[in-house]
Amino acid sequence: MKRKLLAARADLAEKLSEEARKRGSTVYGYLNEIIQGVLQVGGEKSFSELVETNKAVQLAKMLGLVLAPPALWSDCKVIEDDAENTGKNAALYLKNVEGNAAKSVESFIRSLCWNASFFSLKIEEYKATLQVVGRDVSDNQMVFVLSAARGALSALGYVEINRTVSRGLATVTYAKT
Repeated sequence: MKRKLLAARADLAEKLSEEARKRGSTVYGYLNEIIQGVLQVGGEKSFSELVETNKAVQLAKMLGLVLAPPALWSDCKVIEDDAENTGKNAALYLKNVEGNAAKSVESFIRSLCWNASFFSLKIEEYKATLQVVGRDVSDNQMVFVLSAARGALSALGYVEINRTVSRGLATVTYAKT
């Protein structure tokens, strides 16, 4: 098999070599595994988007959440306090583990409404705005997402000041406290 020379920053090459050693692999084998994985799941997403999605899914699993088909959402009763506490716990965890908690909270909330056709959570210094649009987002799923977002943003110091919700559409504004 032909090989190709790839260049990387020295610090990254050293970390890659260290990680390969920990896994009992060669740098060549480990790097090929990484490249193959990225090419296999990449699609239209960037590598950083794949990493953020994976982090969000791992956090959801850690919090005991399960991915459910939209049909199940219509039959379940959402307890808003539980959803809010889930969001708050996620944000507190991310605040302690991640360097950029706002970006991680955005990825986490986005993962809760994966079937929305449009999602935007802009967290700025003094305000935050959440927009969710999706005809496939049931009322119960929307309640869960908005409650989890309220909890997560409250953990980051924001309070909800305005909410507009109708079937499949939501816009919520938050202010920094």
